[in-house]
Amino acid sequence: MGNLLINVLISVLSGIIIFVFLLRKRNLKPEEILIPMIAGLCAVFPASLIGYLLLVKTASVTGLFKTFIDAFVIASFVEESVKFLTIKILFSIRKIDNLKDGIAVAVAVGTGFACLENIMYSFDYSLIVIFRVFSAVPLHIITAGIIGYFCIKSIQFKKQQEIKGFGEAFLIHGLYNFLISLRSFISFTAAPLLLWAGYRLYRLCKEDVEADTNKA
Repeated sequence: MGNLLINVLISVLSGIIIFVFLLRKRNLKPEEILIPMIAGLCAVFPASLIGYLLLVKTASVTGLFKTFIDAFVIASFVEESVKFLTIKILFSIRKIDNLKDGIAVAVAVGTGFACLENIMYSFDYSLIVIFRVFSAVPLHIITAGIIGYFCIKSIQFKKQQEIKGFGEAFLIHGLYNFLISLRSFISFTAAPLLLWAGYRLYRLCKEDVEADTNKA
């Protein structure tokens, strides 16, 4: 019971830290970050249900192909699709067309999703939960941020760039899960992949800021 409480606190603390970080970085009201976080948290339920049904359907599949399906379909495609729809709905309801606010909202969705998913792992060892704080949580935040970036670009330029964002998020998430699931020395390459993905989101944001500066 003690370990469970510690694991839950670790999961919640990571969300609180990111919540405070977003408030300090963006001039947004607390509820403008909290609502997307709650939406991301709620998105875990349909993603988990769909994932469970697919697990049952693919129970007879074995070997490397099963690892591929679990990583790219059950985990990546389902979870990124649900996050994508959640972000799209929030952008539409709140009429968000500003890149920085859009990314902040998308990151909040990813944070909420990752935190509840981590809480669901709280019955495991604390080391697993701590590992996920530094792996799965950043993964969900980064992929949500990339989706948010391209969704805003689609709104700004009236082009379907959001599909590109979903595609990037899907590939990053799927490949990361696939590498981790191999449980061999190859799995260590998941770390540089995550670092590259974070740098990719950073560069996307930075290039847009530089473009705005040049226009000014």
